[in-house]
Amino acid sequence: MNSNYGHNINFTLFGESHGPYIGITINNLPAGIQIDFDSINKALLLRQGNASFNTSRQEKIDYEIISGYFENKTTNHPLTVLFPNKNIKSKDYEDLKVLPRGGHVDVVASKKYKESFDYRGSGHFSGRMTTPLVFLGFLLKQILKKDYPDLKIISHIKSFASYTDITYYDIREKLVNSLLDHKDNLENLNTSQLSMLSMDIDLKLHYYLEDFLNDKSFPVFDENIKKLMIEQADALINDTLGGQVESIILNPPINLGEPFFSSFESILSSLIFSIPSIKGINFGNDKDIKDYKGSTYNDEIIFVNKHKLTTLYNNNGGINGGISNGEDIVFTTLIKPITSNVSNKKTYHLVNKKIDYLKINGRHDKTIINRIIPIIEAMAFITLYELLIEHTKKEL
Repeated sequence: MNSNYGHNINFTLFGESHGPYIGITINNLPAGIQIDFDSINKALLLRQGNASFNTSRQEKIDYEIISGYFENKTTNHPLTVLFPNKNIKSKDYEDLKVLPRGGHVDVVASKKYKESFDYRGSGHFSGRMTTPLVFLGFLLKQILKKDYPDLKIISHIKSFASYTDITYYDIREKLVNSLLDHKDNLENLNTSQLSMLSMDIDLKLHYYLEDFLNDKSFPVFDENIKKLMIEQADALINDTLGGQVESIILNPPINLGEPFFSSFESILSSLIFSIPSIKGINFGNDKDIKDYKGSTYNDEIIFVNKHKLTTLYNNNGGINGGISNGEDIVFTTLIKPITSNVSNKKTYHLVNKKIDYLKINGRHDKTIINRIIPIIEAMAFITLYELLIEHTKKEL
């Protein structure tokens, strides 16, 4: 098993869900960074979730840095962080030795690791392992903000429980159309006017996006839709829900991505797919994905400077040819429903060699869609940092 990732920022995950600790060792951090633990703790709290439909396993926000941090600063030596596991009930998983859960890793992990797999809470495959990744992602956010103070990532629950929220593209289309009385008159605007139009799109759009997502615990633009989503999640009995999360990277650096095999999409997708329960990722405008036409997906470029290009609708989601173009980077992540619930399920008994029933015990989420958001954002910050360092090296 290889739980090591990255080149410019290199890290290794270790531990299991019900072991004494999980943790991370981070290499190549710059020396002299004073960590803002409050910011990291807020992200960890969001990852934990506190809604009635989230798991009742609530580990305290508790960790210890045991190397690479001296006199409140990083040292450039490997930074190792331990997170203790205390709120565990391993007996809830005893049946899984012979009655594997459908839709879970139980069977393939026991086959791959010759029945030495730690099945308790899914072991090293557990969502608990994303805790150190949130720590890393939001630590890198602090480093990135020094050179890119306007860089932000906001996410919202795009679709969930049969309901769909307003999207980035709904907001942008409405804004752009309000700024342009007649799109055909664009060619009559001078350079100064086009620059102002570009700034107007960004400033007004970003203000709207940030202003309407005050509640980070269950972020939805449309408050009425949000209420319906929560009501349906609360009403679930013996079932679970998946959904989609839309994430927007505001004010990203231009020129990040090294095609072919280290494109922005390639790096981010590989990290996103390492999160348990992720089943898909899409970049850009998928509003009319059933009717994918070049005439509607085309981006009309209205302004270019050294920091970015500006299009009317940003249909390509801020990336061209695998390289960030300076516009908002927009991507949607598909989260599958958690298949653990309290209902009886048929499964294959590994000893008796016949179909049997498994009643799944343990403390499971009805949905993780709110808890997964800081994990997605952490992966985006890791991607930004990895590709920014790579781009910087090539400029030297």
